[in-house]
Amino acid sequence: MTTATHTPGPWTIHAWGDADFEVLAAGDACICNVPDAGDPDDDERHDVIEANARLIAASPEMLKALQFILPTLRQASACGSHFDGDGINLLLEAADEVERAIKIATEGGAA
Repeated sequence: MTTATHTPGPWTIHAWGDADFEVLAAGDACICNVPDAGDPDDDERHDVIEANARLIAASPEMLKALQFILPTLRQASACGSHFDGDGINLLLEAADEVERAIKIATEGGAA
């Protein structure tokens, strides 16, 4: 599998129409459209669509944060004298989850 780099952040959202959003990169380059195929008068559905767009737009920053924290988690779990067995296991589990999320974001694949 080829690892491709993503369009650099920050990404923003822009509402268009009554219920649709687009996620934009610098220069208003469209990353994706997040359409609302539901009832345009359903405010709750609209809020869900907007939240989905915001989550997508936050992706570059979240990936950067995960890539930053992963070495710290691994290093902290190696310093066993500061943690009991459960604490070390928790750090290792957290590191594994962060690593899994990074892999999905950078290489694709199922969660």
